[in-house]
Amino acid sequence: MSLLAPIANSQAKQAWKFACWALIPFLGLPLGLIAFIYGAIGWRRYLKKPEDLGIRHAIGGMLLGASTCISNLLGILSILLGLRDLGVV
Repeated sequence: MSLLAPIANSQAKQAWKFACWALIPFLGLPLGLIAFIYGAIGWRRYLKKPEDLGIRHAIGGMLLGASTCISNLLGILSILLGLRDLGVV
């Protein structure tokens, strides 16, 4: 394995890109889910063709995507509960 070898695993690269964009509040819910799915696909591709590399991108996309998805979901639920307590919703 080389740090200079190009990563041919496009799904793993897309997972990392979506996971980074998922850090934006409210967009993290759908983008985090997409990042997790791309990461799982990229991981399966790495298991079939290890020479394509990208395992770090795939796992990172899955972890960051799942955490942003969960945190955004909890944040939205907290906002809705706060609005309910205020009598707005």
